[in-house]
Amino acid sequence: MKAALLGVNSRAQRCGWDDLAELASLAAAAGLDISWAMLLRQERLQPATMIGKGKLARVGNLVREAQVRTLVTSCPASGGQLRRLRAALKIDIIDRTGLILNIFAQRATSAQGKLQVELARSEYEYAQLVSGWQHLERQRGKTGTVGGPGEKQLEIDRRLLMDRIRRLRERIGKHHQRAMRTVQRRRRSIATVALVGYTNAGKSSLFARLAGQSVPASERMFETLDTTTRRVYLGEGSYAAISDTVGFVRDLPHTLVDAFRATLREAVDADLLLLVVDTSDPHCWEKARVVEDTLEEIGAGQVPRLLVGNKSDLLPEGRQWSGRFSGCDKIIARVSVSAATGRGVPELRRQLCSQIGSS
Repeated sequence: MKAALLGVNSRAQRCGWDDLAELASLAAAAGLDISWAMLLRQERLQPATMIGKGKLARVGNLVREAQVRTLVTSCPASGGQLRRLRAALKIDIIDRTGLILNIFAQRATSAQGKLQVELARSEYEYAQLVSGWQHLERQRGKTGTVGGPGEKQLEIDRRLLMDRIRRLRERIGKHHQRAMRTVQRRRRSIATVALVGYTNAGKSSLFARLAGQSVPASERMFETLDTTTRRVYLGEGSYAAISDTVGFVRDLPHTLVDAFRATLREAVDADLLLLVVDTSDPHCWEKARVVEDTLEEIGAGQVPRLLVGNKSDLLPEGRQWSGRFSGCDKIIARVSVSAATGRGVPELRRQLCSQIGSS
């Protein structure tokens, strides 16, 4: 589907070309074909349509010329803003949060993953509900009907969504209890390691390399959504249960963080975290900081880390990775690897044996 990107840089929502580049990667992961991208400066976001009338007219002209069917905005939009933009441009409008939710909905395969995505979507819809649709202002219901006298459509929709959210939380809670029993049994018999990192840092490739599987070549963001765990032989008679977790991203929607809290327990309950960074990315330390903030948010701030600099094969010839990351005081060792070529992986295994044996 042909789409376009609209970045809005304001006092409240900073956006630059690097942010638009990441948004383009997210859009590609969702299956959108990007026709053009525009970065606008707006001192203050307009309550009605985020951008002023003149800028909206410019965007409308580009949309018609390129026959774009979907416009993705860089900043979160209210239900009312999305509705008015759709009415003005006559195309589908989606904000960054909605785009990430769409990606997660496409990638979820396990029963628990699908439940968590559905919960996140329902909570997102609830937050968008108040100003989302014109029909919400209608009065519905008469004396003696199910809705009650004068009950608004808005109140009915809210109640239905809250009922759905409550049921989903109950079902996820039951899944989580079963998973926790499995984790507790595992912890009694084998050390646990979780790979964490920014999306597209190469966690899944490194996981496959450690597990002795074929290394995937995909560069799509959020390629891995459901947590996968394998029993891995590290050498010297040592084994560990290694888990590949969902990748993090800047401004990951809180609805997703909350919904996936049960899945992210793999990181909270691990004996050791492998913090994977893309050494070829000039913004790798900023992204590592995002990962650290998310780990703190989910309660994994105190778990020891082994910092793994991945994609060393992509570094310019003669350049060495320093591994100097001051954003966390729980890093106990640093290793440079290439999941694609296998370079440095034997040293990573030795470090894992050493750290697990001393824990």
